[in-house]
Amino acid sequence: MKAAAIIDTAHGTGGLVVGIQKQNSVMDAIDIANHWRRSQPAHRQSTGVVLIWDGKVYGWKSELRYPGHERPGAFAVGVAGNVWIARGGNDRDGALVWAPATDHKR
Repeated sequence: MKAAAIIDTAHGTGGLVVGIQKQNSVMDAIDIANHWRRSQPAHRQSTGVVLIWDGKVYGWKSELRYPGHERPGAFAVGVAGNVWIARGGNDRDGALVWAPATDHKR
């Protein structure tokens, strides 16, 4: 995990650093989700998405839902290993979209 500046370029801030977050790679997110699923009831092991922020699981949902309920930078990991990252928005109002994550760290 690496610490990285969160830079807001989409909301007229001129690229100001708006926060610091420990970043996970997509592979880290998959490993964290798989480890968490192993200790859960059967329905959480085989369905839904695991939500990860700052290297820790903070929730599970039956499906990927409205991104405005999540912080930008949060990962959602599906059972098949598909990973999405919450992008845009801000910590107060939530993210704007779920985007397929790649291993380029944010």
